[in-house]
Amino acid sequence: MRFYLIFLFACSFIYGNSQPKDSIQDVLLWQITGKGITAPSYLYGTFHVLCKTDVNISPAAVDKLAACKKVFFETDLTGKPTDDINYFESLSLEKQIGKRYYRKLKTWFNNQHFVDCTLNKTHPMLASIYLDRVILHCETTSIDHTILEMAKKDSLEIGALETPSEHMSPVKKTDVWRHVQALRNTLDDVDGRFKRLRNNINLYLQGDLVRLYNQSAYTFPGRRSERSILFLDKRNALWIPVMEKAFLEQPCFFAFGCAHLLNDDGIINLLIQKGYTVSPVYYKKP
Repeated sequence: MRFYLIFLFACSFIYGNSQPKDSIQDVLLWQITGKGITAPSYLYGTFHVLCKTDVNISPAAVDKLAACKKVFFETDLTGKPTDDINYFESLSLEKQIGKRYYRKLKTWFNNQHFVDCTLNKTHPMLASIYLDRVILHCETTSIDHTILEMAKKDSLEIGALETPSEHMSPVKKTDVWRHVQALRNTLDDVDGRFKRLRNNINLYLQGDLVRLYNQSAYTFPGRRSERSILFLDKRNALWIPVMEKAFLEQPCFFAFGCAHLLNDDGIINLLIQKGYTVSPVYYKKP
């Protein structure tokens, strides 16, 4: 929490007076300049599961994306899934979560063209993600895939910050039974999960990234969750050299989950520690 207060105060103090008149800050979009960079590159915080009707990308982000030569996502969004995507321990999903919960899960996927043998080989965390898409009762997408389609139209080169295997590494390092229990909890309280999903989506759309981050990164005040360290901090550190090599060569647009932006070990702070200038981006009010 200490960093959040300093971070928000610093942004208000440093940039507040220089904000262009009649402009809006896009809290998801940040510019990288300085230290050998010949043209600005950009960071953009995404959200991985939401309704298509929720998608709202600012004019500033659209313009900055088009000005770049290459766009990077967390992992390859253009290829076919690898075997790592369906990684599971030694048990089938049905044996992991139990027959009763597996029957519940299959009921939700009845109209989703899920072959039983495929579902039964799916890791419980990924099953939870697939279930979230169904629970929302809408045509779902991600901000990442929306940007991917925009990048294709602009004929931008597309890259990845990590391989599919690296992308799944945190899943493999987490106790599988934690994912099993999370999936069971969702199946026991689908309405509660729907409300939490909608709340998180609304926080993202409102630009309340600090609150969104705190809800998922802390088990209780002052203590970071194991999940946030594995899925955020450790990956952030591995991404920095990849990003640095890329934006020193050409202007790049980096799109990844918005939670990666924040905290002492977040992408913004790590780049600042490396000597780069990371600043907010504004656009004119419509």
